[in-house]
Amino acid sequence: MTTIPMHTGVQSFVASVRAELADLSPEDLDELTSGLEADLAGPLEASSSDPSVLADPVGYAAELRA
Repeated sequence: MTTIPMHTGVQSFVASVRAELADLSPEDLDELTSGLEADLAGPLEASSSDPSVLADPVGYAAELRA
């Protein structure tokens, strides 16, 4: 089994995003956030993304909701 190392803050960021979307049905929440940790952590671990993407979970959740 392959594991993806987590960039510092990714798990906390994803938890905050999920909390912002808590009013959605469990199915919608899962659809929007399933795989989010891996989607964010991979590029951050490779240093190809700016870690400031983790600075605004509220804005990120709003983008997902839209």
